[in-house]
Amino acid sequence: MIAPVMISVNVTEGSGIATHRSYTTTIGSANKFVSSINERFLVSPVRSGPPDAGNVSQPKTYHDSLSQGFAGLDDDDYPGDYAMRWLLHNTNLKWTAFFLAPGPSELNTSWMTKYHYLRDLGWGFAPIFFGQQEPSVPGSHILTAEQGILDGRQAIKLAHQAGIPQGSVIFLDIETGGNLSSGFLDYYRAWIKEIFSNNFRPGVYCDFLKTADQLQLGR
Repeated sequence: MIAPVMISVNVTEGSGIATHRSYTTTIGSANKFVSSINERFLVSPVRSGPPDAGNVSQPKTYHDSLSQGFAGLDDDDYPGDYAMRWLLHNTNLKWTAFFLAPGPSELNTSWMTKYHYLRDLGWGFAPIFFGQQEPSVPGSHILTAEQGILDGRQAIKLAHQAGIPQGSVIFLDIETGGNLSSGFLDYYRAWIKEIFSNNFRPGVYCDFLKTADQLQLGR
């Protein structure tokens, strides 16, 4: 099986995780906690839209991406058009999480109509599907291969609905750190296979290096 894109993100929101890089941006009185991709697993996000979008040169190869790294924004509630314009032009942020919803563990659909607008501004994307989770995490917990197939199909449907082009990476959000059950691994394998079979690329979006290590060993 072709290996999925693996991204491990270290955040600053009081998680106690040692960060590789972190950035905090303030809009008015609200702090926006921003994370960068840990270089250990960086393959994507790849900037969408015209090649000259934004002010950052595009990485030409995987190794260029590793050496550069891009700061990004993760907020499941869309911050608003003004905030997204301001962040792009006044901070070092280059990509944003883009939540595909409604999903099994994410009902907020506030991002779903914003893909084309943000692409035209010059944002890069990490489309995220918040699927099944381990029972210790809030959300839905149907951890079977059959459910992985169904959720993969739902992720594809939502990506098409949002306007995300085929060939893009869709990331499965995993909230558990480094101790995934056999049921979750069955679910994960079925999900990534379904994404591959529909001309998208599967990815994993997680905030624990141990999780990424376990998935690499168990895929």
